Amino acid sequence: MSNVKIYGGVSYDEERIILREYYEKTQGMTTGAAVNVEISSYRDRLERMQEQYAELKLAAKEEKEADGAVLDELIKDITVLSTAVEYMEHQTEYLENMKETRRVNPVIIAPYIYENMLGGRLDYSMNIVSLYVFVTLILLMNGAFAYEKKDNMTMVIRSGAKGRTFFAVRKLLIESVLTILIGAGVYGYFYYKVLCVYHLTGIDNSILCLEMMKDFPIDITIRQYLIWGVLWKILFMWTGTMVITFISLVLREQAALLVSLLILVPHVLYLLNFKFFQYFSVIIPMNTWQMWRIYPKKIIYAVYLWAFFIGGFAAYGIIKKWSINTKLR
Repeated sequence: MSNVKIYGGVSYDEERIILREYYEKTQGMTTGAAVNVEISSYRDRLERMQEQYAELKLAAKEEKEADGAVLDELIKDITVLSTAVEYMEHQTEYLENMKETRRVNPVIIAPYIYENMLGGRLDYSMNIVSLYVFVTLILLMNGAFAYEKKDNMTMVIRSGAKGRTFFAVRKLLIESVLTILIGAGVYGYFYYKVLCVYHLTGIDNSILCLEMMKDFPIDITIRQYLIWGVLWKILFMWTGTMVITFISLVLREQAALLVSLLILVPHVLYLLNFKFFQYFSVIIPMNTWQMWRIYPKKIIYAVYLWAFFIGGFAAYGIIKKWSINTKLR
């Protein structure tokens, strides 16, 4: 299949007008005769324009009257319409392929809306927001055990019946609830604002209707995918909370703060356009849309499993470290 894109070039607005007209007629339809009729109407219009251009070119060659400006405008319109028709045909070909290979029944939606909303523009905004979120977590969670260590109360607290495992677990539960509230508030509001800007159509249709998500392993709706994306970000935030807390438990408060902030340096360098550092960023994996677009599936699965493992291991390490009867820094 050809790789047809429309979000560049001088004729972007004209192409968008044609496609908007097409999707208003075919939105929610499955591929078949009715869709083919609509595409054929645009193809017939294209052929008529090409014939008209050929006649005008012939007239100019025979030294008859031919307005150069008219010819230029006509070839521009032909280029615009040709690109739009290719886009329509490419999408129907993709949907037919999904029917055969994934055994799903995708329908026609306007993919360029989602390509704009969830493409590079959203990636950058999301990466900035996630950086702020992680800095907030570091500032909040770095002091989880600071009060007890500062006042030399660790040994006293751990001498009580509930001063060891129960105390550590309660701390982690409080941190987990706070992390969930921050994540739900920040990312829920972020997506709410995004959805207010973009007037989405087909959001309750399959995510596999979008070619950019053709490798997604399960058939869920676009709305469910957005919700899942928020839940994944919260889970990744929880992993970050556990790691930050573990660092703060084994190091002095100032050293722990410095180490936690240093973890974010590769992501900051990536945002400063040093693209190589994206492979070392701990924040990019939070952006599920970006992950599924640019990374192989095996890498994505590995990152997700490591996130579960690291978060669980850090939580276990915190409980064990607090429970043993040794002095903390």
